[in-house]
Amino acid sequence: GQAGGRTMSKRTGSLTVAAALALLCLVALLPSTALGAEAPAWKLSVTSQPTHFIPGSSGDGSYLLIATNLGAKTASGAIKIEDILPPGIAPASVGAVSNDQNAADFDCAIDAIDDQKITCEGEGPVHPGYTVWAQIAVNVTAPEGALRTNEPEISGGGAASEKATTQTTISS
Repeated sequence: GQAGGRTMSKRTGSLTVAAALALLCLVALLPSTALGAEAPAWKLSVTSQPTHFIPGSSGDGSYLLIATNLGAKTASGAIKIEDILPPGIAPASVGAVSNDQNAADFDCAIDAIDDQKITCEGEGPVHPGYTVWAQIAVNVTAPEGALRTNEPEISGGGAASEKATTQTTISS
């Protein structure tokens, strides 16, 4: 009876240690954000709407930028979205907003010197899982058949900068 109890206790202890080691190995395979790394992290996407721009159009097409905080920590402080539009595509208007009701309004402007450049600036917080959207209505002077690449960037809020890229065909 007693010897069997000790054997059982040793087996249970061995299984517990083995299970703990297996769990540690699995945790080591997880990305740092899954482990709760204490930092905000931007994920930026950009799409053209519609998927192609019509040559000679004014304000009919737009770029939609979506920046989501995928990090484990709130993005706080100054946040900036910048986009220098490709040749033949000029900003007609621009605006930005966050779905985090605690975030300050974003002020957007077309640069006075470089009219291809837009900047949207605002203050956090942008909590994990929340998003900032920017929409840039465009005027198109690029010729039929042209392919244009746009690469906006988001920075600030305590997170590393993030860029995104999209290609847009100019066609009727």
